[in-house]
Amino acid sequence: MNNSAIIHALTLITGIGNKTLRNLVAHFGNPLAVWEADEKSLLQVNGLGEKTVATFITERKSISPEKEWEKIINQNPDINLFAFTDKNYPRLLKEIPDAPAIIYARGNYNWEEKPLIAIVGSRKFSSYGEQAAYRFASDLAGAGYVVVSGLALGIDSIAHKAAFEAGTPTIAVLGSGLDERVMYPKENIELSRKISAS
Repeated sequence: MNNSAIIHALTLITGIGNKTLRNLVAHFGNPLAVWEADEKSLLQVNGLGEKTVATFITERKSISPEKEWEKIINQNPDINLFAFTDKNYPRLLKEIPDAPAIIYARGNYNWEEKPLIAIVGSRKFSSYGEQAAYRFASDLAGAGYVVVSGLALGIDSIAHKAAFEAGTPTIAVLGSGLDERVMYPKENIELSRKISAS
C-alpha cells in the first residue's frame, strides 16, 4: 500500500481530522503503522480519546485502503492526489497548522516553479473593484506571479480570467470537489476547464 492510499483511507474515518492525522503519523512514524496500530497503542497518542479510538477500530474494519484508492483513481483519472507525506505536496501549504492531509489537483501544476499571489474578494463588486482586481491580477501575472484564487463568483473569477488572458497559469482552490457534478459555482465550470487545460 502506498502512503497516499492509507492517508486517504484514514481521512474517511470519523473523528480523524487533519491535525489528528498528522499527530498520528508523527507518533507512529508512518501511515501504515497508524493503520495497523492496536487499541492500546492508539490510546497512548496524546489528544486521542477513547471514543475516537473505538470509532477508529470499528470503522477501519470496513475500509480497504486499496479499494478506496482504486475507486477514486478510476472515477477521476485526470485528478492527482497528494498526501502531506508526498514530496510533491506544496511545501508552503505544510506550514499551515491545519493543512489538509491530502489535496486533489487537476491540470498542469508545479508548486515551486513561480511565486504565488492570492487575490480574493467579494461576490458583489463595484465597477472600480472589477477594474482594480483585473489590473492587479493582470499586472502580477505579467510580472511572473501565479495568481491563486477560489473560483467563486465575483472578484475571484475576475482574477482568474485576468491571469488566464495574460497567458499565465492560475490556480483555483475549491471548497467543493473537483468533480464537475459537485463543483460550485456551476457558472464557473467552463472557466475551471480552461484553467485545468492551461
